[in-house]
Amino acid sequence: MRLVIRFDYGSIRPWITFTEQGMRAIAGPDTLCLSTPVRLAGDHQAVVAEFEVARGEKIPFVLTHMPTHNRNAAQAEAQQALRDTEMFWRSWIDRCTYRGPWDAAVRRAVITLKALIYRPTGGVVAAATSALPEVFGGKRNWDYRYCWLRDATYTLQALLDTGYVDEAKAWRDWLVRAVAGDPSKLQIDEWRALRHRIHADVCEHGFDADRGTFTQFYGSRGLDAALLLIPRVRFLPWDDPRVVGTVEAVQRELSDNGLIVRYRPGADGDVDGIHGGECAFLACTFWLADALHGIGRRDEARALFERLLDLRNDVGLLSEQYDTDTARQLGNFPQAFSMVGLINTARHLQRDQ
Repeated sequence: MRLVIRFDYGSIRPWITFTEQGMRAIAGPDTLCLSTPVRLAGDHQAVVAEFEVARGEKIPFVLTHMPTHNRNAAQAEAQQALRDTEMFWRSWIDRCTYRGPWDAAVRRAVITLKALIYRPTGGVVAAATSALPEVFGGKRNWDYRYCWLRDATYTLQALLDTGYVDEAKAWRDWLVRAVAGDPSKLQIDEWRALRHRIHADVCEHGFDADRGTFTQFYGSRGLDAALLLIPRVRFLPWDDPRVVGTVEAVQRELSDNGLIVRYRPGADGDVDGIHGGECAFLACTFWLADALHGIGRRDEARALFERLLDLRNDVGLLSEQYDTDTARQLGNFPQAFSMVGLINTARHLQRDQ
């Protein structure tokens, strides 16, 4: 066993002391305690241990965070904690209302979304990690350990559609607090009164009649995979020729070996101001599967969805993006947006069963 502890994005090495129960690492207001029957050694660089585990034997390691001023904070007993954890998750997932051909995949995704909820507030984080690269050596690295309104909204939609109302209520309470306690302060975005004018303007200036597709922005020939959501947000119906043309254009022009990139950023950052490219965006590929289903190409939609399921890791998780050249997941992980896409697409395709 090798344990390397760093605080404050790696800038602080804690003060390590060893106790009869294990190890204590102190860094200002934060303390980590490692409890184990295994003999530990090391210094402020790392804590190490060597031990053997026989078949059927269990050796616990319990890592507990506590405020430094409260050294008597309770630490879990490993076996009881495992039993309590398993009981909680089994009870929680039994409430899932989804029943369909991809039951195991959907339930795994729903569990992941629940795990991305910050329990004290009800906020839903976009991912559990920070700055994992979308392309190795690239500049597109983000901190997703925040509650992004877009991602959280889709997450709550997926949870509601699978029977989890309490989580939606908790997030709604978080949102009310985040906007200073008065929902009217959201000021929606006055856009409601303008929506008919916006709709007409987008149809006139945002549609490329020669190519039969909506574009990324006015005057652009580029595309954005978010255009696949036009019917989902009720901008136009699925059977509108402009929607069909847009779906086909996105599939044709934003394909990365059959998966979909969000848009073509350009090597010089001429679209979004960031140099370098990125890999296939898994959520956008789920959107394409939904869109193919919506315009009647259902066998193709199902085949694409099945391919996406095959990209999951050994415990059924998806990251933000996928590199089709190296066949590996990239970006922050696990990504709520990707797991939401899995749930929603499974539900849409289930209607054909």
